Amino acid sequence: MSRFAILLLAFPTIAAFAQQASQNSQPPDQNPQAQNTLTSLAGQFFHGDFVNFVAEGAGIYDNNRALINGGQGGAGSFGFSVTGGVQAYHRFRTSFLSLSYAGGYTDYQGSGYGSGTHQNLSLLYSRQLSRRWNFGLVESAGIFQYGVGYYGQPNAPTAAIANPFSPSTRFLSSGVSLGYRQSARLSYEFGGNFFLARYSYPGAIGTTGVSGSGSLVYRLTARTTVGATYSHSYYRYQQSAGQAILDGGYFNLTHQFGDFWTASLSVGITRSDSAGIIRVPVSVILNGQQVTGYAVGPYKLDKITPSVSGSVSRRFRRVLTTVSAGQTVSPGNGFYLASRNRYISGTASYSMGRRANISASGGYFFLTSLSNTISSNYGTGSFGASYSYVVARHISANFRYDYFKYGNVSSLGGVGDNRLTFGVSF
Repeated sequence: MSRFAILLLAFPTIAAFAQQASQNSQPPDQNPQAQNTLTSLAGQFFHGDFVNFVAEGAGIYDNNRALINGGQGGAGSFGFSVTGGVQAYHRFRTSFLSLSYAGGYTDYQGSGYGSGTHQNLSLLYSRQLSRRWNFGLVESAGIFQYGVGYYGQPNAPTAAIANPFSPSTRFLSSGVSLGYRQSARLSYEFGGNFFLARYSYPGAIGTTGVSGSGSLVYRLTARTTVGATYSHSYYRYQQSAGQAILDGGYFNLTHQFGDFWTASLSVGITRSDSAGIIRVPVSVILNGQQVTGYAVGPYKLDKITPSVSGSVSRRFRRVLTTVSAGQTVSPGNGFYLASRNRYISGTASYSMGRRANISASGGYFFLTSLSNTISSNYGTGSFGASYSYVVARHISANFRYDYFKYGNVSSLGGVGDNRLTFGVSF
């Protein structure tokens, strides 16, 4: 799902660029929003390529400042955020480089909860080494706060999933690939990935992992490609919680319908071998009062999980839509370790001429543990919609609505939250 998953849509201009760059690696002349931002002298030096700098200030109202203790809600609160970023694209003779970065600070009145810094980086580099060999590099990293409608980066080899106990989450996902084209129809692809996730609460179980894969790709027709992939992954968990080894085999199919529809499908199985010692939060009633603690115990599980994922994208004039769904095995979210992840996500963007843009995104993740023996399941979802309008040259106003939902974990209740944001971008 990494290529078609939804980007953090906190800033419409940056999100639109990231989707455009990750899917067809084209300059922003097909993206009206990118044209509305400031182009630097460096962009002129690139003779048609660009470097855009973006700054934004926004006011926020959140109707439920979520609290960590048991997922109980708090009163509504006003806040503000300031953000700066850069977007860059350059095509060399035999390669191209695209970059999107945003960083800023959010503050809520009357409570430090939910306040703090946020960052988002997405980098994509591809180089044609020779007539037959091609090299690729993907970097994705960031910090996001609790209550942000967040989904994995489009370029991330491994997507980070939010943790219901963590005020903030830090992640890093890196990938390298090497492709060899044997003929006009047959090619081979080899890849290696590194993944890291850290959570900011006592006893959090972060993840560090590596993976490798090999694929055979065969182009049946100009519009249809089939292939097969084998992957091997190793994840190590903090707090001596153990490890997970994943092995998977998949059949892949990609087809382009007409000039604007593209669909992909991957079907296979994943074997997960997990072992370690886990601490699971539990609640008991003592003398009529609820007391929260931890249950500690060893685990060793070996499971085979069907894996299927698919996506459909539609690009036509001013409209861009993508929908992804499937069942995969993920490294978890720091509470659920190696997990079966059922998900559905989608995004849509519509450019209303050169001045206005409407975009929306949403998705839902449903985790079932394949490692620690947690009987309950965990679901989290989010929806966001925004409207952006160019007020004057280099200045635009935007209005945004977000809703997110963290589900129940053990005896801890879920949290739902609504957020309204109004900002001005330069």
